[in-house]
Amino acid sequence: RAAALALALAALPTVAPAAPRTVNAFYHDLGDTFVSHIAGAVERSAIEARGFEFFTYDAQGDPEAEGRNFRDALASHPGPMLVVTHDPGTAALASDAAIRAGVPVVFLNRDPGDAVLSANPQSWYIGFQPRLAGIYQAQLLLRHLKDHPGWDLNGNGRLDYVLLMGERDNPDTIARSDAFEKAMLATGQQMGRVDAAYCDWDGARASEALGRMVERHGIAPQGAIEAVVSNNDVMALAALGVLRRHGYNGGDPARCLPVLGVDAIHNALLEVRSGAMAGTVFQDAALYGTTAIRLVSQLLDNRSGRYDEPIDEESLGLPVGDDRRILTPYVPIDSGRAQRLLDAGR
Repeated sequence: RAAALALALAALPTVAPAAPRTVNAFYHDLGDTFVSHIAGAVERSAIEARGFEFFTYDAQGDPEAEGRNFRDALASHPGPMLVVTHDPGTAALASDAAIRAGVPVVFLNRDPGDAVLSANPQSWYIGFQPRLAGIYQAQLLLRHLKDHPGWDLNGNGRLDYVLLMGERDNPDTIARSDAFEKAMLATGQQMGRVDAAYCDWDGARASEALGRMVERHGIAPQGAIEAVVSNNDVMALAALGVLRRHGYNGGDPARCLPVLGVDAIHNALLEVRSGAMAGTVFQDAALYGTTAIRLVSQLLDNRSGRYDEPIDEESLGLPVGDDRRILTPYVPIDSGRAQRLLDAGR
């Protein structure tokens, strides 16, 4: 599906309006909550910047549709590409399409990998260091354990947890999961991974997976599970639903397991504020949007000869690596920060 949004500059009385500049935005699935946040932020930033003709493509979770969208868009209206890709393989397809069309490509949220960035000098990445999400989850969990000295519900001297992960072999899945476990072990906290499952960032799959884990292992104190750590908020919220069906995390502090996610989506913030979730990690979709449009504007200006300025921290407001990675900060979110984000309209 393609939707065109004309964002042309208003004409001044004595000056002809500037021709709109074409930008193509590609999303692997706008049904994904955080991906939809990114799309909205990019579109709002383009409207505020003005002067863009903006085309949005949603592959609806179909990798083959992503490839078709790349080809069809650039054949009909070539222009810079903004891409939230499904995986590194799809990122390579996007980069190849950009090279053939002679346009820059900016990847958002999911790192396309070193091979893609090194093969195309007009490719960029705006996103986060995924390991930091896992590290901040560990910090939030340690704070929760300190505030809840009765955390060892089954009395075995260690925290027994389950891990709900994104896609198998996805770089974010690997980095978030590995960093969380290593950060916890580095503190000396005794840990035991009871079970883990790849749930592809999907709430329904996470609900099914945790349901099976509960059947196999039980929930403390009678069973083993004492905490749920999720690679994103959608799966964490699904985990809350499973726990509540078993009488946990419904408001009784004595029957509340720590649940952690990533993304700080609205419903997760509500649960963190209430204490039903121990925390989440904030990714600022609005910052994605403003940075992406600033970068595209500068790339277009430099290519047109209108300007020739370096793309750096001074021009974008964020550090730019030699590998053309532009990294935005994560923020760990506890109940107090969740309230402030909600107050700000998150």
